[in-house]
Amino acid sequence: MRSSDVIEKVSQKHPHLLKKHKNTILKNINQFEQQEVKWHIAQILSYMQLTKTEVDHVYDVLSKWSKKDKSQIVRVNSMQAIADIALVHSYLKPKTYILIINLIKNGSPSIRSRGKKLLEKLM
Repeated sequence: MRSSDVIEKVSQKHPHLLKKHKNTILKNINQFEQQEVKWHIAQILSYMQLTKTEVDHVYDVLSKWSKKDKSQIVRVNSMQAIADIALVHSYLKPKTYILIINLIKNGSPSIRSRGKKLLEKLM
């Protein structure tokens, strides 16, 4: 958990440092189980330079986390990461907009609040 926190904070300011670790993170993305690690991994994924294939894979994983993870923080951070990725890869905007609307409908107060802010950015 502490390592993922440090990696997230450093990579936010220096995303190029993730480059040589990208394959390892992507290969192990489905192995992350600890919710505190997933909080940070969701954010880290949004800082990476990804190919279209990688974007689609990351999007699918984050989408699953945003809908079904037991941790509200993982769900919110995944939703945020999906929106951030969609802002860079505009072909995902319509799909993301619909996803966030659906998350808001049945989401917790934190999901509804963040979701509304993200919808504004995606317009």
